Amino acid sequence: MFAGLITIALTFTGFSLIALAADKHRAQITDREFSPKLKPALMLAGWVLLIVSAVPCVQQYKISIGLTAWFGCMSVSGSVLVLMLAYIPRKVSISAAGAVPFAVLMFLIQVFL
Repeated sequence: MFAGLITIALTFTGFSLIALAADKHRAQITDREFSPKLKPALMLAGWVLLIVSAVPCVQQYKISIGLTAWFGCMSVSGSVLVLMLAYIPRKVSISAAGAVPFAVLMFLIQVFL
C-alpha cells in the first residue's frame, strides 16, 4: 500500500547522496568542502539506497511489476531532484534528510495496519 511512497523517499535520498558525491552538484547544494575520502562513501551509500529501494516494490507487487514500479519511482524522484537542483538547490539536503524518516514512518504504518 505504501510501497511507492517508501520507494520514492529512498530513491530520492539515494540520488541526493550521489549528487553530493559530484563536485558540481555539491557546490550547488552546500558550500562545505568534503574530504576526498567521503566522496566514494557518499556514492556507495547512494547506490546501496537505490538498490534497497527496490525491496518494497518487489514485496508489494512481485518481481515483474515490482521492478517496473521501482523504475517508475526512480523516474519520479530523479525528476524531482533535477527540478530542485535547478530551482531550489539549497533545499535538497533538507529534503533528503527528511525523506528517510518519512520512509521509516510509512514502513511502520504499513507494518502495523
